[in-house]
Amino acid sequence: MPEIRKLPGLVNNSHRPVQDDYQIEISTHRSILICIELTPDMIDSSEGFRGKSQLVEILESVKEMMSELIMVNPGTSIGCYLYYSGLDTAVNGIYELFPLCDLNIRTMKKLNDTLVSVQHDTTNPAALFQYDPEQQVNLEDLLGFIQGKCGSSNKVPGKPYEIRSVFLFTNRDMPANSTDVDVIQRLKKAVDDMTEDFINFLPFFIKTSKKPFDPTFYNDILRFNTRSWSHKSRFWSVDYQPIFPSALKLRVLRRKEIKRTLFTCPLILNDDKDFVVGLRGYNILSHEKPGSRYKLVYEKEDVRYEAFSHREYKNPKTLETVPKEDIRKLFTVGNLEFDIPGEKRANLGTDVSKYSSFLKLIGFRDSQKCIKYYNNIDKTIFISSNDESFGGSSETLASLFRTLTKKDQCMVAWGCLKSNSNPTLYIMAPAIDPGLYGGFYLWKIPFLDEIRKFPSLPTYKNPDFTRDYENIYVVTQNIVSYLTLKDGYDPSDYRSPDLQKYFKCLSDYILQIPYTGDGNVLENDDTLRKVANVRESILASGLSEDPQLQSLHKCVNYWNSVYSKVSGEDDDLGVGEVRKQTKRGSPLNLNR
Repeated sequence: MPEIRKLPGLVNNSHRPVQDDYQIEISTHRSILICIELTPDMIDSSEGFRGKSQLVEILESVKEMMSELIMVNPGTSIGCYLYYSGLDTAVNGIYELFPLCDLNIRTMKKLNDTLVSVQHDTTNPAALFQYDPEQQVNLEDLLGFIQGKCGSSNKVPGKPYEIRSVFLFTNRDMPANSTDVDVIQRLKKAVDDMTEDFINFLPFFIKTSKKPFDPTFYNDILRFNTRSWSHKSRFWSVDYQPIFPSALKLRVLRRKEIKRTLFTCPLILNDDKDFVVGLRGYNILSHEKPGSRYKLVYEKEDVRYEAFSHREYKNPKTLETVPKEDIRKLFTVGNLEFDIPGEKRANLGTDVSKYSSFLKLIGFRDSQKCIKYYNNIDKTIFISSNDESFGGSSETLASLFRTLTKKDQCMVAWGCLKSNSNPTLYIMAPAIDPGLYGGFYLWKIPFLDEIRKFPSLPTYKNPDFTRDYENIYVVTQNIVSYLTLKDGYDPSDYRSPDLQKYFKCLSDYILQIPYTGDGNVLENDDTLRKVANVRESILASGLSEDPQLQSLHKCVNYWNSVYSKVSGEDDDLGVGEVRKQTKRGSPLNLNR
């Protein structure tokens, strides 16, 4: 590749791998422990909060969180525990609503049935959970209970937890023994042990207008944002400020999000001097698909049995089944076919690198020359450092980030991100917002046969000097001034309508909720709902008595008339090529 040059200024700090053998570790198994402290204010209904209690709002938020996690991360484990409970099944004042285990039908149905009984006034929350102030649960005992449930010493069946989160709900800012100096020191020691066990607290301190919440005690015990890594980026900081009950659901749904690791691999900056740093890649956007997991069953004499499927390869001439050991895998290049033995094919990566997956630095290039609009043949990946595999990776990448940002350059690398992927070229560019993310964007450099064939764009001769162009420019400017987006575009705000409909049908069937039809389309499609809101604003402006608001509707009508004229008369605008008016390119029709 031309014009690729080495970038001076990087110093080899003798970074060595922490582990002798580099192993790929993908952290996806997460446990969430819901701990709710029962208090009279938590259970009693509040007239200022739609007649619901804080406890009901918390449980509804947990239910919605579980409904979303079952779509995007079904392997998450969730357990819900309430303390200060006088139920017979409670152990030392801690009642287990449902145990810590992977998401399943039983726990979701139990939580749904509990909420249904409370919402229909068949069960009083106070009687259901039996708040008992005599069943005092010290914070020290609670921390020990939490560590016993989700700590590394607890033998979890299956894959162990790499991410351990504790959602702590309380509206009592001074728990029992909160003034005892010896107790405070023991609590801090317990929190340090839990931090070393990778157990992190996500607090939900609830306040009201009549009863504020002072987070000083919990901030001192749990020491939020006092770790050395918490000051590197506000992305990692913990929000421990008290919130009103109305904001509970929004914060719970935000706290459920985690950075799902796509891959981990080393970045070889200098192979001769063994100058290597660790990388960790994340998906910026994920596209979940319904129906990816299923089981085959059949019924015989009213008994359901599990069915299994298998694949057979047949000879196309004799239709005889070919044994598996006689089947070979061939690689085709043009009209040639290569037969590579299995043991040789499994060790192809060792011929070019001692790592099973890697990225090797080639050089650096100006951003204007390597960032092209057609480099979008694959999804973009977000890259951060991985100090667990190679020490000092974050400091090296930070220095590289500052240098590339100052020189407006990108890094060109070659390699394969996974052991089973094909090597290719990559562009590694600094992120636009270093204060929030502080990482790099990575995307593939397409080969010639991978570049998309974009259609030729219309050529405009001199549109700036035409009256129609000037008119439509001014009118569009006026329309946009009325419809300015407030918060911009955030992909996480737009749910997949197919995914929502698919899992709604499953949840209604499992939870025995009566089927009410597909419902309003706008409820499932966030994009259509936002477009409908814009359309309603335009229609409402035409019915308004305010002349200033009426101008929005008039501008849209004038825009339609000018657009129709431009589409039908290409000579007026000087357009070299104009397609006939189609449904997608039709004017804004507000009378449908």
